Amino acid sequence: MQYVEKVTPCGAVRGIETERCLEFRSIRYAHAGRFQYPTPIRNFEGVYDATTFSDCCYQHRAFEDDAKVNAFYHKEFRKGLSFTYSEDCFFLNIWAPKNAENCPVVVYIHGGSFTGGSSNEGHISGAHFAENGVILVAMNYRLGPYGFCAHPDLTDRDGVCGNYGLFDQLTAIQWVKANIAAFGGDPQKITLMGQSAGAMSVDILVSSPLCKDLIAGAILLSGAGLQRFLLKPKTPEKTLPFWTSVLENAGVKTADELRTLDPKALYYAWLAACRAMKFNMPYTFPVYDGALLTKESFSSKRVPDMPYILGVTSQDMIPIVLQKTPSNGRSLQRSTTKAPALFTTSHGSFPATTAARGIRRICFMPFRRSGSAGGRFRKSTIKFPTRFPLRFARLPKTVTRIAAKFRTGRRAEKHRCAFVKTRTARRGKPQKTLSKPFEASGGNNGKI
Repeated sequence: MQYVEKVTPCGAVRGIETERCLEFRSIRYAHAGRFQYPTPIRNFEGVYDATTFSDCCYQHRAFEDDAKVNAFYHKEFRKGLSFTYSEDCFFLNIWAPKNAENCPVVVYIHGGSFTGGSSNEGHISGAHFAENGVILVAMNYRLGPYGFCAHPDLTDRDGVCGNYGLFDQLTAIQWVKANIAAFGGDPQKITLMGQSAGAMSVDILVSSPLCKDLIAGAILLSGAGLQRFLLKPKTPEKTLPFWTSVLENAGVKTADELRTLDPKALYYAWLAACRAMKFNMPYTFPVYDGALLTKESFSSKRVPDMPYILGVTSQDMIPIVLQKTPSNGRSLQRSTTKAPALFTTSHGSFPATTAARGIRRICFMPFRRSGSAGGRFRKSTIKFPTRFPLRFARLPKTVTRIAAKFRTGRRAEKHRCAFVKTRTARRGKPQKTLSKPFEASGGNNGKI
């Protein structure tokens, strides 16, 4: 194994040089205690060792057999891999090209309903990105009761309550902005990408004034507009009955006592409260915290002016609903003349597999899958550069045409329109792809 060192504003970092790229694993970006907002890392002591993966946040698989509790995602993402867990999970991974210089950067936020997932699962790899001149960064953040407890009694002196996990994400992005140049990245070309809860996080972050000037573009997969149109955030006060139930299950009287509760006891007290509610998502998702996520910044009538690519993964939860919310977002963008283009199909939203290609001509090819619930989707599947199996949602008819549709308006001349016909994937016969890279107007001078 060969090692490589990069000198960042925080200090020297040691990573791994593989045949394909440079890989830096679990670089610490923050510190925080339970129910505390993160403090960013400014300096490393000595040479920081980024050659092995560190802890991800506590979640169900930290306490239970993942193969039994969540067999589908275990097989898809985690089979054969090992993980360690802690609330001290403030780490990010970087995959960078060798001899990188001013490369565009993609910061990826994993999904998992804000209750599970990690940045080193099997479907997350930046090697393909790096081989094509793009730096990929993936982060861990706090989850479930450790990252999204919103009991009003925990409100800090600035009036901010909850969403510790979102503030973790913000801090990671700030770290990338300040340090990515040392890895050959361009801090002015950071595209934020997320899937499911990660896409919902992206939607919130790009709308927040706290993220101003940090992000040049956004890619949202299976979650775009979900909290804008359907599962709108609640205030901490409206989640009080849920967190009161957590206190009762934990056998404590005040929210402050949760700070010292054993991590496993906190998890199961939270889990019991979740199971007692028929529909608990609104109480476990982000809330209006008073700073990062507010009613003023995150509404159905305000969309940031930056390039977007919206899409859906067909194996995600309630795919028809997830297809609808990007459509709502598209209509909103057109009516407000804000964001440029979406990739869509005649039957719904295109799953943004051209996202990386839009950044730097990254190619993709047909990907056949068998077994599990994915068998019936074998006729039209595509392999994404991160090894994440993004498939076309199977709607009443087979998707045969994908079009990049751009908004019209006073700046329409800055947009480039292209379309591509696709057929059912056949063994050994590659599908056609976009002949030209995606370009769009915005604060980044026309390129993501």
